[in-house]
Amino acid sequence: AYIRKNVKTGGAVYIVGGPGSVPEDFVKMLSGYKVTRLGGTNRYETNLLILKEAKVTNQEIIVVTGTDFRDALSASATGLPVLLVVGNGLTDNQKAYLATLKTARYTIVGQADVVSAGIQTDLSKYGAVSRIGGADGYTRSVNIAKKYFPGYQKHINLASGENFADALAGGPLALEKAGPLILANDSSTVVERIKAYAKAANTTQATVYGGTVWISDAAVRMILQMD
Repeated sequence: AYIRKNVKTGGAVYIVGGPGSVPEDFVKMLSGYKVTRLGGTNRYETNLLILKEAKVTNQEIIVVTGTDFRDALSASATGLPVLLVVGNGLTDNQKAYLATLKTARYTIVGQADVVSAGIQTDLSKYGAVSRIGGADGYTRSVNIAKKYFPGYQKHINLASGENFADALAGGPLALEKAGPLILANDSSTVVERIKAYAKAANTTQATVYGGTVWISDAAVRMILQMD
């Protein structure tokens, strides 16, 4: 119903994932639209199809693990292309794809226990490689904000780091509203870390994705120094 109301007949609709993720029955309901399915044999192949469709070439690429959603969600608000990786090296298809790009800079999120040294070695064949560290997804989320959203940031986006759906659905809105997408919960350690970033950035506004069961109003008020 949303698509019928907001997309003109003949408009483009992208289906991300194969029939196991988005059933073909749903696609059949979209008659009258230009439907493109980007679905590989796994999430890494689907990722490559998305990057190819987006015609990524001369842009910095953020490289994140494909086995944990947190880093990818935090990286999404930068607007930069994201490459999902796993194991001790790039796949043959990933190597072949990267060889076609003009990209000369890759930023890995996480230390070697998150994204392996082998993957870093493979990436170094295509451009300069750096890492954003952090002991956990919450710390890395703030460190991503520090790197890609330095200086004054009036507005930030907050979403749970325990439930991927809110941040995933909120990613496009986070880009529209501007500012980093920071993963949060009610832990005092996490709240204080985000509060320190917000204070340094002179942040006065936040959009919170999800209900108070995930991020309480009290936590948001502390982050924005409203109490």
